[in-house]
Amino acid sequence: LEINENTLFLDCDIILLNKMDLLIDKKYDVGLSPHHILEESEKMFGKYNVGFVYINNKTILSYWRNLMKKNIGYYEQGALDYFEEDFKVFKFDDSYNYGWWRLFQCINPQERLNLFTIDDTIYYEFNTLKCIHTHLYEKNDQQTIQFNKLILQMLEKIEHPMLKYINQSEEEIMDKKKANKKQNNKKIVAFTQTYGEERWSEIVLQKYDKVGQYMRNKC
Repeated sequence: LEINENTLFLDCDIILLNKMDLLIDKKYDVGLSPHHILEESEKMFGKYNVGFVYINNKTILSYWRNLMKKNIGYYEQGALDYFEEDFKVFKFDDSYNYGWWRLFQCINPQERLNLFTIDDTIYYEFNTLKCIHTHLYEKNDQQTIQFNKLILQMLEKIEHPMLKYINQSEEEIMDKKKANKKQNNKKIVAFTQTYGEERWSEIVLQKYDKVGQYMRNKC
């Protein structure tokens, strides 16, 4: 937000499945993703999920920080319940940020499950499912494990390209990280010895700017 007028924050455990289509009117200060869970669960965890937040007004950051100091609600997430008192809030539909809580922490999970449809992609309430929010390597929480199975079954039916990343084991991911780190360290040493640290920093910044531009085009 120091550079751009607005931004979208995504938790690292969100998996993008389709184009985001973020058509949000500029009149909104913030975009929030409702949990749509049981009332007693909302009292514990808040009405909105902090893992998917769009911000179009920089003053929200200090406002949010001040609310957190008052220790109201569930960590930084509970503070989101109060945003509507002072800001115009856009609410994302359920095709965004779909997590296990939305499917299972309700009166009738089967009714919600029936809202999923498939042809060349996955739909929820006839809207393209944009992204899911889950812990793929969860081994203890049964709701999360069951949610992962259901989602993976749907992704396998349509042979979704994200499966090649999702199906990697933790060991494979860690091995790739180690290999990439080792290779990158070699490149950095060779480059900086030849061209110097300043030139390396300049190229790294250019690279990240290109990646950022690519992601903005995709969204």
